[in-house]
Amino acid sequence: MDLSKVSNEEMADLFSSAFIEQVGSTIGIEEVEAECVRSVEKKDVKIELSVFGMAGSPSADDWKKNKLKNVSKVVVDVPRIGKVNFKLFPSETVNLDTNNYLVVYKIS
Repeated sequence: MDLSKVSNEEMADLFSSAFIEQVGSTIGIEEVEAECVRSVEKKDVKIELSVFGMAGSPSADDWKKNKLKNVSKVVVDVPRIGKVNFKLFPSETVNLDTNNYLVVYKIS
């Protein structure tokens, strides 16, 4: 799948929308900030997703220990290309501060 014609910004925006719809809405997350990071060859694409936690929302440990249901994948519909599957990598979850954390999804 050639994603070289899709900008990092477009991919991040598409992923954010898909994440909120498919995952966030089911676990009480309404706000995220996504950044698309690519390898030098642009073949490996990962999304670093900053989650802004609120009281009652899942913690970084919930993500790290893979305790959450229905968060393991996000399917993004990319115009001109089709559906792209992203898989969660729980071990790459990082605390940013008390309530906020970063989770990582990569193309599967």
